[in-house]
Amino acid sequence: MDPIAEPELLFACTHPAIDRDAHAGLLLELVLGVEAGRIATASGRCPDALTGELVAAKRVLHGRGVAPPVPATRTSRLAALLAAIRRIHGAAPLEVEGGSGPMLGLEEEARTLAEAVVERFPDEPEARGLLALLLHHAARHPAHEGAYVPLADQDPGRWDPAHLARADEHLTLAAERSRFGRFQLEAAIASAHARRREAGSADWRAIGRLYAGLVQLTRAADAFVGQAAAMQALAGPAMALIHLDATPTHLVADHQPHWALRAQLLRELGRGPEAHVAFGEALRLTRDPAVLAFLRARRLG
Repeated sequence: MDPIAEPELLFACTHPAIDRDAHAGLLLELVLGVEAGRIATASGRCPDALTGELVAAKRVLHGRGVAPPVPATRTSRLAALLAAIRRIHGAAPLEVEGGSGPMLGLEEEARTLAEAVVERFPDEPEARGLLALLLHHAARHPAHEGAYVPLADQDPGRWDPAHLARADEHLTLAAERSRFGRFQLEAAIASAHARRREAGSADWRAIGRLYAGLVQLTRAADAFVGQAAAMQALAGPAMALIHLDATPTHLVADHQPHWALRAQLLRELGRGPEAHVAFGEALRLTRDPAVLAFLRARRLG
C-alpha cells in the first residue's frame, strides 16, 4: 500500500485514543504490511502480547474510523506520527533475519514513511527534519556495514554523499520556516558531524551548542548523553562526566547509552572498578548484537 495515497491512515495509526506503544506497530502492519511476528522481533516483545496490543488498537481504530485530524489538533497529531516513525527507525538494529544479523529493512521503511509525510506536508519543518536525520543515518551505512562502529571511528570517506546532500537540502528547507523542533536539532547535529567528511574534523562547538538546546527542549536522556560526548571532545572526560551526571536520575536506570558513555569516561579517568560496573550495566541493557560485541571487547580492553 502506498502511504501517500491514504494520508489519513498515517494519522489514524497514531490517534491519541490508541496507546502510544502501539503507534509504531500499527504503522508497520496497516500502512506497510509488515507481519506482526517481525514487529515483535524488532520491538523485543512477546509475539502473543504484541498481537493482542495491535488487535486492541485496531478495535479502537475501527470504532473511530479513518479521518484526517481537525486543524486544531494537527500539530500534536503530526508530532505523534513523527515520533512513531522515529521509534520504527530506532528498532531497526534489533530486527534479525534467520539469526544471521541485523537488517536494514525497518530503517528503509521508516524513511519511506518519513518521505510520505514530507510529500503530503511539505511545509512542516519537523517532518523534513526527521527525514534529514534518517538520511544522515543511511549515509553512514557503508562505513560500518552491519557492525557497530562508533561515529568518531568511522571513515567519513565512505559516507554516502548523495544521502548527505539530500539531508542538508531538507534541513535547509525546514530552517526557512523558522519553527525549530527536536528532529531539526538532531539533524543539525548529524550535519555538524558530517562536516568531518570535507573539513577533516567535526564541528564540536556547534555540536555542543545544539545538544545544549536539545537538552533544554526535551530533557531527554539521549540529549544529556550527546551533550556529555560533545564536552568530552571539547574539554576532556572530567568535564564530560560532570555533564553526564546532570542527567535526571529517573532517566538513567534503563538508558544503555548513558552507561556505555559513563563506562568509557570512568576508564579514561583511571577509575577502573567504577568503569567495570558501568560496563556491566551497559551490557545488561544492550539488545543490539553488534553493540553487545563491541561493548564486550571494549570492556576487556
